[in-house]
Amino acid sequence: MSARAIAGGPGFLERWGLALAAPRAALRLADDPAASGRAAGDLLRAIVVVLIVAHTRELVAAAWIAGAVSWRDAWPGLMRAVSGAAMFGLVFVVVATPVVSLCAGARRHLGRDFDLGCVAALVPVTVSLVATLVARTAFADGGLGPTGRALVLLTALGWSGAITALAIAEARRRS
Repeated sequence: MSARAIAGGPGFLERWGLALAAPRAALRLADDPAASGRAAGDLLRAIVVVLIVAHTRELVAAAWIAGAVSWRDAWPGLMRAVSGAAMFGLVFVVVATPVVSLCAGARRHLGRDFDLGCVAALVPVTVSLVATLVARTAFADGGLGPTGRALVLLTALGWSGAITALAIAEARRRS
């Protein structure tokens, strides 16, 4: 028996890819009562991936400061890296979940609405990952500048807003 058959569905990377390429399928999967809470775990894993991949420099710097000086002096840099990786996705979930829940009408179910919000939040997490990697690779100072950041923000919000609208439609279809 394969690991997928035992686990009962697609793995984390497949679900993350579904949220980006086939959001309706990802939302349907997340809204299944048998998959309760899995989308939140996926969002947390995605944030950890962003932390490791896009904020490696800050993590290494914090580890070096901790080893050379103290953890107390490394803590602000470590927290800056963690908050940089997590902020956009978590703020999006906090905004999207009540919107989905309120728009679901009589079919609202806060736990499942939260899962739908987590699936929609995978989009801004991915956009922030790609934008950070592009900025660090393409620009000498490692940043996008205000115009580039605004473009990334608008792209993430537009795409995420569309997926949130799909999440609302999925929540309204519940039996």
